[in-house]
Amino acid sequence: MATLELQGLSKRYPDGTLALEGLDLAVGEGELLVLVGPSGCGKSTLLRLVAGLEVPTAGRIRIGGRDVTGLPPQARDVAMVFQNYALYPHLSVAGNLEFPLRMRRVPRRERRRRVAEVAALLGLEALLGRRPAELSGGQRQRVAMGRALVRRPALLLLDEPLSNLDARLRVQLRAELAALQRRMGVTTVHVTHDQAEAMTMGHRVAVLRAGRLEQLGPPEALYREPATAFVAAFLGSPGMNLLPGRLHREGRGWALEVAGARWSGEEGPPPAPEGAVAVGVRPEHLHLARGGPGSPAGLTLTVAAVERLGHEILLHALAPGEAPAQAWGEAVRGAWPPTVALRLPARERTPAPGDRVAVRPAGPLHLFDPLGGRRLAMVDATV
Repeated sequence: MATLELQGLSKRYPDGTLALEGLDLAVGEGELLVLVGPSGCGKSTLLRLVAGLEVPTAGRIRIGGRDVTGLPPQARDVAMVFQNYALYPHLSVAGNLEFPLRMRRVPRRERRRRVAEVAALLGLEALLGRRPAELSGGQRQRVAMGRALVRRPALLLLDEPLSNLDARLRVQLRAELAALQRRMGVTTVHVTHDQAEAMTMGHRVAVLRAGRLEQLGPPEALYREPATAFVAAFLGSPGMNLLPGRLHREGRGWALEVAGARWSGEEGPPPAPEGAVAVGVRPEHLHLARGGPGSPAGLTLTVAAVERLGHEILLHALAPGEAPAQAWGEAVRGAWPPTVALRLPARERTPAPGDRVAVRPAGPLHLFDPLGGRRLAMVDATV
């Protein structure tokens, strides 16, 4: 096991593309850190820099306290599992597992012992004589994991290893992978674009956007207290709803107006600077108002689509008004969803597309800076 430290890490390609910019990140010994973000945000580039497959433009990389920035891949004691498995088709499962040990001239008896150990750990004992073409996608992924683990690396890098699997198998293997990492205790950096994967697997989650670290912390903290509008809208399925609002003083207190709805706050100054704000609310914190359209303190929306998922219903309604392109900065406009999502119990009577409904919040509202996207405050709008 080892720690990983990235200091001011940047990568700019010859064509001018900036993949990473001044990234500072520390991964603790035995930690499973998940990197998540949209395509092109720099996740895989970061892994390739750590593995030594690419050279950084600036910054330092330390593994176990040792500066490895200028070392070749084979000198870093790092194992990497790729999205496409990269197994040798002419070798059996046992041969694939044994291959990295043969390259390091590990004695035969020790090679066999380690292969047997990893095969037992991953449930591959009955498959050792098969070749990759005779395996399922999940079995191939286990072999790829085993080939990395058999080396006993100081650091394990996983580059979207589950993205080629079907949804059911992906759920199964992500639980197995997290349990395996806990048993092995190997320091791991896992890259994914799947928010559910990030939320369920990582000890901590690092959200990247355009080559920069947007937020880092435990998954529950990122979900409950997103630092920016981008993190709020990216994490969750569906992500947080964002609506244009305005905060102002009212008497001895303050008021928040959102698309015709209005909430009065307690006595005292407003929780954020007066003026335009981007208001965020999670789908599970919105409920249908019993009074119907025109209910006090409720948003009147038009239903666009209904998703019945068995255990719950996702209701998608048209957002009131248009995205305030001039008032909001790019960081917030890019996170603005065209619809408002509600998560409802399966037993609740559901409106049909085209119906007008009143929606009321029953939980926290997050106030974001409409220009930079930084979270300003969180207020309780339960009514």
